[in-house]
Amino acid sequence: MSDNINLKKEINEMPLFQNFNRTHAGRANHNHSAYEFLNVSAWRAAEYVRNKVIEWSVDFPMDKDFVKRFTHKSNSEHHAAFFEMVTYQLLKRQKFEIEVHRIAAEGSARRPDFTILKGNNPMFFAECAMSALPDHDPGIETLQNRICDIVENIHCPKYFINVDFENCSTETIPTKKLTSFIESLIREGQEEVTSYSDIRRWNFEERGWKIRFSLMPKTDGIQRTLGITGHGAAQIIFSEKPLRSTLDRKRGKNYGELQHPYIICVNSSDFYLDDISIEQTLFGTLSEEGFFICNNKPQNTSVSGILLIKGLVPWNLHVVSSSLWHNPWAKYPLPKDTLLTDQHFYEVSSSRPQKNFLPGKSLGEILGINRDYMSSEVE
Repeated sequence: MSDNINLKKEINEMPLFQNFNRTHAGRANHNHSAYEFLNVSAWRAAEYVRNKVIEWSVDFPMDKDFVKRFTHKSNSEHHAAFFEMVTYQLLKRQKFEIEVHRIAAEGSARRPDFTILKGNNPMFFAECAMSALPDHDPGIETLQNRICDIVENIHCPKYFINVDFENCSTETIPTKKLTSFIESLIREGQEEVTSYSDIRRWNFEERGWKIRFSLMPKTDGIQRTLGITGHGAAQIIFSEKPLRSTLDRKRGKNYGELQHPYIICVNSSDFYLDDISIEQTLFGTLSEEGFFICNNKPQNTSVSGILLIKGLVPWNLHVVSSSLWHNPWAKYPLPKDTLLTDQHFYEVSSSRPQKNFLPGKSLGEILGINRDYMSSEVE
């Protein structure tokens, strides 16, 4: 009992959210940090997520480093900490005992995030990792968000302002110059047209940026100004590259000679990532080696599987997909009944592994998430 009291006291001394009366009922600014909006929003869904996080924190082994990362202004730091807490809870809800940052093998000082125990004996190890969009540049994204906020803060009752980033730069655009340009095109306005291709477009070029603006009429009473945001001409996206890079950083050999199954838990923010891209990352293509196999020879056999979650953020806990992709050549395979999520496993009798699918519970089901918590939208 005293241990629980001390734990709750420590949690109260390291709060994840500030205690104040929340009045912000609108959307997040584009340059709002993910944590900042979750902390200040009076939106019912934000309150639900905050309460869930506080509930989860009771048995999550928080320390000052975790709190610092969770409350960080950097979205990547905050999302990584949030993902660690969700992964811990995902395992905890399946009745596992979990130890954080325990040495996994003799002779190695490296420690995976989680050691899943039965009694005091390891069952398997789990390491969390984030995987970004292909060619993602956080610095440019921050500048794009600032530009979108400038647009959003311009009063424009007649039109939505569409923004298409045709070319980006690492230099900041003077706010006054951009605002003046946008106000001038609002004064010119958009004549009524019958085809989208006939819509007038204005090009703004400054300090390496090339941004194309257009106007779209809106109905009375809508307050927001920003319309559709685009990112230039269509291009081929290679989702395999960032996922493979993430997996390479988390190879099982990083932790020494493991004697138990080891899984890499990945939260991928790449909304283009599909099953084909995942398979090509794991098993390769005609021109690229796979993470699990190279030149028809298994590799990374210390990795038993990849637990892949797509785009986890506080606002999609009820619908986000999760699945475990088993390594058919794993030195220590993870039994298929270990986790409750969807499972992809393979038969290796043929030249290329043949996939089988075992349906499981969704992340939201395992975590006990109210499916309606996002039903009330912000204005």
